[in-house]
Amino acid sequence: MKSLLYSIAFLASFFIIISTYLLVHLRPLSRSPNTTKKEVIETFTSTADEMYEKSIPRHGDNFMFLSTFFRSDQIKEGSMIWYDDDIDTKNVMSTDYNKGTYFLYSDPILFIEDSLRKGVKGAKLSDVELKGPNALYFANNDNTFELNEFSILFMMKIETISGNHTLFEMLGNTLAKDNNSDSAPIYIPQVISLNIVKVSEDDVKFDVKIGNDIIHSTTNITKSLFLNNFNKIALTFNKATGEINLYVNNLDRFNFKYPQNIDKITLGSSLVLINKDGELDAIMYSFAYYKKALTSDDIGKYESYNNYYINGAYISDEEKKKTENTVTEADNRFRLEKDRSDKLSKLLDKCVNEKPVSQTEITTISSVLPFRNMILPMI
Repeated sequence: MKSLLYSIAFLASFFIIISTYLLVHLRPLSRSPNTTKKEVIETFTSTADEMYEKSIPRHGDNFMFLSTFFRSDQIKEGSMIWYDDDIDTKNVMSTDYNKGTYFLYSDPILFIEDSLRKGVKGAKLSDVELKGPNALYFANNDNTFELNEFSILFMMKIETISGNHTLFEMLGNTLAKDNNSDSAPIYIPQVISLNIVKVSEDDVKFDVKIGNDIIHSTTNITKSLFLNNFNKIALTFNKATGEINLYVNNLDRFNFKYPQNIDKITLGSSLVLINKDGELDAIMYSFAYYKKALTSDDIGKYESYNNYYINGAYISDEEKKKTENTVTEADNRFRLEKDRSDKLSKLLDKCVNEKPVSQTEITTISSVLPFRNMILPMI
């Protein structure tokens, strides 16, 4: 009789524990984990896939790409080094030679958030010059260091223009030409440069020089069209076709002809410069150099990729990814709890429908209960 009372007491307490556990833990099991994930993710509606590019165009042809988009990883403010976005800085040794890895900047950079576009911050280059690798690494031919085509792209805000500012400079080798006389040969410098020039209080122009060709100038541009705006500036060159193209925002493309009978361009060992002498008061978001002449469609994609970060569209995608990870973790917990409940159900059926519960089975039940340290009554 005493043994029967112990058995009844155990079963009563056991059913109370099981019932409580099922009520607390198993109610969410009626919802499918797949449905749950779909419902949560669908609350994040983003048009970023349709509006923006999420990678730079023709990535395989890109030689260098600097941006403020991954500032904490790529811009080392202590050593004043701005690494290419594709470089894993953990693998860079201090003894490695700079063959296209980074630009050094001359003075500390202030990073500024735009008052309207709350995306990434821009790098204020006022009084800051960027010094890159030797120019010869930008050549199309690694043996002769000859330059046949390229694209230079910037995304930046220009705040003031006070004179003649060299936005980009890459020096070539000096040519020595015989002047058909007994005097010394003529030495002709070669350079690739892009300058922004103040024409008047209201107008500016761009000057382009490639090799020892003449300086090509744009028509005057009203300064208010791009001053303090986000500006796409792109220069492309293709010696084979004789095409020099300059793109400034959505203005008509400026096209210049490069003579076919001119001397070939070979690059030297001088450092490539951005914002020479730090004279241009500008905020830079990115710079790209390609060893190919990009198309206008490519340049449009470059602008779109920049706007993905400048406009802050990347933030919603990052939040969506975090949500997907959270939901996946919840799904895993769901499956774990379901496995536990299935084990409990099987053991409970065994308790009710089969022989009296043994001490071993009580221990097995206890191991899957949430109350791991609970002591069940002995029979």
